[in-house]
Amino acid sequence: MADRVGIFENSEELGFAEAVGLPAVDMGQAETQSEIRNLARHFSKCPGFVEKIKDLSAGLTALFDENPRMGKLLGSHRRWFMTQIGYAIHSSHGDGEEQDGLTASRIAAVLGQTGIVSRNTVSSFVAEMLACHFLAPVPGTEERRSHPLMPTENAVGAMNMWLLTNVAAMDNIDGGARSTLLQNRTELFSQVQAVAAKAFLDTLDWRQPEPEIMTFLSMDSGALVLDSLVSMIEFDRAADGMLPLGRINKSKMARRFRVSRASLDRVLKRAEAQGGIGGDPAGGSSMSMKLFLGQARRQALKFGVLDHALLHVIDHPGEPVRFL
Repeated sequence: MADRVGIFENSEELGFAEAVGLPAVDMGQAETQSEIRNLARHFSKCPGFVEKIKDLSAGLTALFDENPRMGKLLGSHRRWFMTQIGYAIHSSHGDGEEQDGLTASRIAAVLGQTGIVSRNTVSSFVAEMLACHFLAPVPGTEERRSHPLMPTENAVGAMNMWLLTNVAAMDNIDGGARSTLLQNRTELFSQVQAVAAKAFLDTLDWRQPEPEIMTFLSMDSGALVLDSLVSMIEFDRAADGMLPLGRINKSKMARRFRVSRASLDRVLKRAEAQGGIGGDPAGGSSMSMKLFLGQARRQALKFGVLDHALLHVIDHPGEPVRFL
């Protein structure tokens, strides 16, 4: 990798955490949010953080290839939150509790406080999840007015793989052994996910991404497109605040992530207008340092939330997470 000071404009003096700029947070308990911020700073200060973010981006796009439908659910801002919160509600309240089970109304009630989605969006999403067999009615509750649902085995496996992939990336950054712990204690998966989902919901900078990041997250599979671009970065050729990507095969990318070429073109043109994507003297494309730092900052924040959740579950085994 090229000299870090040259790439990050004197970030050597500040440390990468300061160069990234860690988030302001709101809601939730101040102590929890402070812990998340400190954990995020921990990851961002670890040696090799930049290169390992690139590796993680490649790993997350590979997950999509293994389970395209689930990958698409986690590839946009609204769908990511509906998936995570719905799964956490189920994990927190169990199968078919009449008042507290997983229902479209409950997802809408939780997320409606944030303005992320409307009730109609949630209803359409849940109908799609039923059609794709990621959700199913809880057996024996067909006569209930609330129609409680539960994630299918396929959904559980995909969610656990998402969590394990991110935890393994955290271990890769700081040399931890969290992934081994989770694999040895599989009962922790759903507990960690539920605590993390609540913390993500309570963290302002996660709920409200920067405009340059939101340009991608507003599109279905947009997070995967951004991850794919980050995985293409050629750090050794960085110059003038831009990170070369090589040539972007838009047709191939659109097919891979199951989006229309027109939608992908619109997002990339919007990113170009914002200065996040530009040309490269070699004839390819490049990513601005600002866009990359925003994504690196977001990944550090995600790691902070997940580490907080894991620590919380270990310290408070069996403690329920309630959303309303």
